[in-house]
Amino acid sequence: MRLFNLKTFLILFLLSLFPFSMAQSEGDIKLKSKPVEASDMDVLQLYYPDKDLVVTSTRAPKSLAQIAENMTIITAKEIEDMNAHNLAEVLDRVTGIFVSMYSREFGAVSFNQIQGAEERHTLVLLDGIPWNKLADNAAETNSIPVAIIDRIEIIKGPASSVWGSSLGGVINVITKPAGETEKPTTIFSASYGEGNRQDYRAETSSRTGKLWYYLYAGRQYADNLMDSRFFENNNAYAKFKIPFSQDVSANFTMGTTNIPKIGLGDQPDFDLKTDSDWHIYFGTASLDAQLTKDLNMNLSLNYMKRKIDTVYTTLGFNVYKEGTSKELFLDQYSDDTRSQEKIKFAWKKANHTIVAGGDFEQGKIDKTVIYGRYYRSTGQPAKADAASDYDEIGIFINDTVEMGKFTLTPGLRYNYNDIGGDFLSPSLGATYQPRKDTVFRVSASKGFSIPGLSYTKLPGTSLDPNPDLDPETVWSYQGGFETRILPYLWIKSSVFYDEVSDTLYRKKKIVNKVVTSKYYNQEDISRRNGFEFEVETDPFHNFSLLLGTSYVRFGTITTYGSTENYTYNGCLKYDDKKSFNAQLSAHYISWDYAEIQFPSARFDDFIFDLSLTKKVYKNRLFDTELFFNVNNLFDILQYRDLKNPLRWVEGGVRIKI
Repeated sequence: MRLFNLKTFLILFLLSLFPFSMAQSEGDIKLKSKPVEASDMDVLQLYYPDKDLVVTSTRAPKSLAQIAENMTIITAKEIEDMNAHNLAEVLDRVTGIFVSMYSREFGAVSFNQIQGAEERHTLVLLDGIPWNKLADNAAETNSIPVAIIDRIEIIKGPASSVWGSSLGGVINVITKPAGETEKPTTIFSASYGEGNRQDYRAETSSRTGKLWYYLYAGRQYADNLMDSRFFENNNAYAKFKIPFSQDVSANFTMGTTNIPKIGLGDQPDFDLKTDSDWHIYFGTASLDAQLTKDLNMNLSLNYMKRKIDTVYTTLGFNVYKEGTSKELFLDQYSDDTRSQEKIKFAWKKANHTIVAGGDFEQGKIDKTVIYGRYYRSTGQPAKADAASDYDEIGIFINDTVEMGKFTLTPGLRYNYNDIGGDFLSPSLGATYQPRKDTVFRVSASKGFSIPGLSYTKLPGTSLDPNPDLDPETVWSYQGGFETRILPYLWIKSSVFYDEVSDTLYRKKKIVNKVVTSKYYNQEDISRRNGFEFEVETDPFHNFSLLLGTSYVRFGTITTYGSTENYTYNGCLKYDDKKSFNAQLSAHYISWDYAEIQFPSARFDDFIFDLSLTKKVYKNRLFDTELFFNVNNLFDILQYRDLKNPLRWVEGGVRIKI
C-alpha cells in the first residue's frame, strides 16, 4: 500500500471527527436526531426513509436491520446530487466495488469487481433482467441510463442461493416507479462540457385512468475527446402499471439503448484503433397478486437482445505486417438473446417470511467474424460464422425467521444448465440487534459462476472453447457490524474470507504465428480475504463527511500479477436542504498490476471531482436548477492502459415541473 495515500486517508478521518467533538460543547447547535418511535432503519442508515426496505437479499421486502449480507443502497437523490452521467461513476464511489473503467472517459466502457472477484462473477440486474453478456458473463454498464434509476441495491459476496450464478455479488438496478397521481411530474435536463460532451434527458410520470406510466428519453454525445475517442448514446425507456384491483396489478417495461458510436481511441502500443456499435432492446411483463392476507404471487417474463459490432483497424505502425497500414484488422459481430420466465411466492406468517420460486432461462449467441489481411495471411478465412445456445432452470427457497433481537435467514437454490450441469447453493445468515442503533451480521454461503459461452461452446478468433469446464465455486464467510452508538457518527465495517475452487485460468499457445488460448479449471483452491470500513458524520452547519476504504488480499497471484487490491473513497458534502448542494469527492484505487502486464499503467494519487447544484428559481409550477462539475480537479493520472482525461468542466440546467 502506498504510505502517502494511507496517511492522507487517516488525516481526513481525524479532521472529520474534530468539528463534531466541538459540537458537543456548543449548546446552541442542534444536530438532526431520530425520533424514538422511528423504525429500525430510520435509526440505522440512516438519512433517507426509502432505504428502510430492500428486496435483493431474499427477493421479498425486508428491513435492512435483518439483512445478514454486506449490502449498500444508493438512492436516486444521491445519484442526482453527483450529477452522474453513467452507472460506473456512481458505483465508483461505493466501498467494496472495484470499477474497471477503460480510460474513465465520458461514456467509457466499464466493468465491476466486488471484493476481489472477477468481472464475470458480478451479476448486474435491471428490472430483474440479467445485464451480463452471454459470451463472457461480464456486465458492461454504460448502456444503462442513470436517470431511470430509483435505487441500486448491492450485495457484496455470493448471492447464488437467491439469484444463481453470482459468485462475487449482485448489483440490482431498480427503476423509477410509474406515476401514482394524475398530476404529471416532469424533469428536463441538459449539460455541456469540454470535449463537446453533451447530455440531454427528459422524463415524466403520471396516471391516467387505470394506466400508470413513467417515460424517459435521453441522448449523450461527445466527439472531441482524448486520443481520438468518441461516444454517442441514444436511449428510451417506458414503464406501465395497470392495477386491476387493490390486490392484483400488471406491470410492463420496455427500453432500448442505441450506441452507434463508441470509440476507445488509439492504442499505439498495439497499433490498433477500436470502434464499437451497440444496440440493446429489452422488456418485461409481470403480474403481481396478493392471493391471501399472507401470500403474494408474482409471475414475470423478460427479454433482452444485444447486438455488438466491434471493429479493429490498424494505425499504420506496421506492427503486424508490412502493408497493413490503416486497414481492417478484425471485425467481430455478436447477436445474443436472453429470455426468462419467473414465478415467485412470498408467504409471511407470525415470525416467518418464506420466499420460494423458480427461474427458467434460455440464451443464444450468433457470431460473425471478418478477418483482415494479417489474419488471412495466417490461414484464417475471410469470414467465419458460429452460434451457440443454452437452457437453465433454477429453484430456490429461503426463510427469514425473527426471534427477538436475532434474525436467522437460511436459503437454498438448485440450478441446472447444459453448460456446467447442476449446482446446489446453500446459505445461512444471522443478525443480532442488541439495541436500536446497532446491528451485527454474520453469514456463510456457497456460490458459483457459470463459464461464458465463449469459454465453453462458441469458437472465437483467439479463444478455443473448452466444453469440459466446470463452474467456478466459492465458500464465503462474512461478518460485520453497523452502528450509530457514537454521537454524530454512522460506522459500518465488515470482513470476509473466500475459498474459490475450479478457478478459471487461460493457457496460451501459438499456431501459425497467431496466439490462441483456452480456459481450464485450476486444481488448487484460491483464497482471498479482506475488509471494508465506512464512517459518515451527521450534518454540522450543513457539512458532512463520508469516508470509506476496502482491501483485498489474494492468497494466489492473480492473472494480472496482483497480490492485493485496495480503494479509498471520500466525499465532503454541503447541503442546506433548500437551494444549494455541493460535493467534493475523492477516489483512489490500486490494482497492483505486474509491470509486465500493463507497463504504462498509472495510479498516481486521488482523483478529485467537484459537483455543485444551485436552485435558482421556484414557483408553484416548476423549479429550475443549475449544476456545474469539475472532473479530475487536479489533473491526476489513474488508468490501466488507456489514459484518463485530465481536468474538464461542464455545466447544465435541470427543470422540474
